[in-house]
Formats: sequence, structure tokens, C-alpha cells
Amino acid sequence: MKEPDGNRLVPEEFDNMTAKMFTARPDPKEVGEPPPIPDLIRNFYHGMKDWAQDGFKTEDEAETNRRLGICQGCENFKEGRCMLCGCFMKLKAKLSTGSCPAGKW
Repeated sequence: MKEPDGNRLVPEEFDNMTAKMFTARPDPKEVGEPPPIPDLIRNFYHGMKDWAQDGFKTEDEAETNRRLGICQGCENFKEGRCMLCGCFMKLKAKLSTGSCPAGKW
């Protein structure tokens, strides 16, 4: 245990977990798995909020396919998912407010 912080003790394990949750994402070339759960939840929440504020608009089939084609050629795309944001790109590419976290579309 660490020294008391106010009236509580903070175990080292909690400090390690917290540090992992709030550290910057690694270089995209090194990403091999989706972001941690707290990041996934935050990304989903903001994505759905933006989409709702835009009136739940969707892209046409041509634009959706163009976006997915870019995703499929990306080094961060794995098993239908973006390893940078953790989103399932078949859905995200369809949303009018969807965007690529690497800025490719």
C-alpha cells in the first residue's frame, strides 16, 4: 500500500490500472487490438450523440462503400473493426456523422 491520500489508502494495482486507462494510444502502426473498454464506451456515446443531433441521417450506399473500401485497405482495420477507435466500421461508415479516426475519410 502507498502512503495515505487524505483518509484513504490507494493500492498500487489501482494506480497501474488508472495509468493504463489514461495513457496516450500507441503509434497506429503498433495497434493490434481495440482500445480499452472505457474508451470504447466514450467513443460509442459521442458517436451516437452526434448522430442523434444530426437527425439520424445515413449515407447512401455509394458513400458507405467508398468509406468501407478505404477501411479495408487500412493497416488498423481488423476483422471488420477499426483498432484505433474500436468501432465496427460497417455501421460507422453508414452514419452521416461517422469519421475515420486516422482522417482517411
